[in-house]
Amino acid sequence: MTVTPVNYRKQDCSPQAIARDVDYALQIADFYVSKIPGGARRLVGKRVLELGPGYSLGTAVLLACHGAEVTVADRYLSPWDAEYHGRFFAAMLARLRAERDELSPDPILRLLEASAFVDQTLRTLHLGTEDLDEVADASFDVVLSNAVFEHVGDVPRAVATLARITRSGGVGVHQVDFRDHRDFDRPLEYMTLAPADFSALFAEVHGECGNRWRPLAMGEEWKRAGFDATFEANMWADEAYVDDVQSRLDPCYAAMGRDELLVISGCYVLRRRAALNTEYPVETDSPQTLAHSRARYTFASSFVEGQRVLDVGCGAGVGTRMLLRAGASDVVGVDLRPEALELARADDPRDDDAYVLHDLNERLPFPDGSFDVVVALEVLEHVREQQQLVDEIRRVLSPDGVAVVSVPNKAFEEFWTGLAGEDNPYHVHVPDLEEFVGMLAGFPWVDFHGQIDVVASLVLPLDGNEGERVRGSLEVQAGTSITDRGTVTILGVCHVRRPVERPPRAPEACSYGNYQDTFGGAIASNQALATFAEALSHQHFAAANKLRWTGVEVPSVEGADGASDIGPGAEPEKHVGLHDPSPDAPRAQPPEAGSADEDDATPGAPARPIPVLGPRADEASSRRPVRDGDGDPRALDEAC
Repeated sequence: MTVTPVNYRKQDCSPQAIARDVDYALQIADFYVSKIPGGARRLVGKRVLELGPGYSLGTAVLLACHGAEVTVADRYLSPWDAEYHGRFFAAMLARLRAERDELSPDPILRLLEASAFVDQTLRTLHLGTEDLDEVADASFDVVLSNAVFEHVGDVPRAVATLARITRSGGVGVHQVDFRDHRDFDRPLEYMTLAPADFSALFAEVHGECGNRWRPLAMGEEWKRAGFDATFEANMWADEAYVDDVQSRLDPCYAAMGRDELLVISGCYVLRRRAALNTEYPVETDSPQTLAHSRARYTFASSFVEGQRVLDVGCGAGVGTRMLLRAGASDVVGVDLRPEALELARADDPRDDDAYVLHDLNERLPFPDGSFDVVVALEVLEHVREQQQLVDEIRRVLSPDGVAVVSVPNKAFEEFWTGLAGEDNPYHVHVPDLEEFVGMLAGFPWVDFHGQIDVVASLVLPLDGNEGERVRGSLEVQAGTSITDRGTVTILGVCHVRRPVERPPRAPEACSYGNYQDTFGGAIASNQALATFAEALSHQHFAAANKLRWTGVEVPSVEGADGASDIGPGAEPEKHVGLHDPSPDAPRAQPPEAGSADEDDATPGAPARPIPVLGPRADEASSRRPVRDGDGDPRALDEAC
């Protein structure tokens, strides 16, 4: 079957159709703005990507009128149609002059002057959502789509690509229609097909039927790729229909709950998690990250000369090699990440068995008393079985052994994750000092130290006295708390036996530059200042636009003056719905974006129109755009 994409077909250029299309573009743009945190002020000067922008490209141009630098991507991107687009953008210009003079007219004026889609208004990519490999990392601040992701053939690949090209802290808004597009009155019928039959159908109709991903599975995919994701359902299937179809579903959906089946449309609002944290240090990390790691390993190195050493959670081996250079007779690294151990082995001339792959939530794979020194720096917070790991460290130590164990200072962790607006994704639980002391209670003697940042990173006793070590009972130490945000890490030097007096060792600093606490405070102040500057910039942008409209002439194009049968605020004519090609099918009436109607809806209610979402209501199934449906359908049922 040959399907001509709707973006390549001749469009209705009547005054009624033009006015209706302008109204639709305004509604979608308003919906996007209502969902973007910070609203319109967040668009000025921002890099925005809209996927599947439709035939008119009207919403994308409106985003440019909001001050954004806009790129559009579609495998079947519509070409400039002088008759249609000339009338459409002239009508849009008239609407903005009458109703939205805070927006800039310049993006539309450039298009009308050139009679073409010009880069000064829109950058264009003739690529599907799954195929944006040529786009550079972190290219966009905002990524938007409406009625696109239900037609994507390889959802994991598309989501991973958007994660790559969205900058840290960037946002996304994606409205997805989870219905079987062959018959909207029976929105789950494609879920009754066996995987092979559905794959054949999807390929035959180029994805027009929808990919049958469900909301929870797609939400998990966003999170797995590195987004914080919230989902708002805005359409539900008829309860009686769901009860009927549930017994007929393919076995891969048999365990799906009724409540999930009821949801057939909704919007994801995403935030790209900031790349504040790394899972393990590598030699190419920032000077600050390396200084933190090296300071801890430098401190631990004073215990290792001539000793058998185990480096628990060795990562890429940066610290393991430091321990070897400090004179350890042997160092074994153990970690649960094979990719980290590959890096460690690549930079270590010893045999591969110097590094052991092992899940640190399980008992260590070494006999009792195997090592004289065990180092576990910033490891406990990464594992679920924290007390078990501490007990295992004690078990593998020799009778005179020493363990150097550290965890992040919880106050430091909370401060920086608060600035980032997210938790460290690699940390299971960061114990506070009292918890940490309790975990180490199996050792007869523990010295506690704190790692601080001044203009470098160094390790000092917790009382701040550089001249002598702090030795004290666990009971005394358990009452101690550390709230200084400049204290990065708490270290415990754990002795199997009470240690003999050792001469004091001057701390060795690992320099990198700034003072954490002051720097963090500056970042917090800068964030507040950036929000204020963003709002001020938007006010200036709007005020300048109001002046800019003076003298702007709207071209005299038939249907462009907003005075047609369907002008602003007029009742639309009835026209073809997506699921009913009959001329009498009424057009869905979307409420305002973010209206109370969305909150009042309840699961089990009859199917309601998607608010300001989805394709135009006049795009019947026979005219359904082929957006991103040429992907390989074999991956579709991963969502089952």
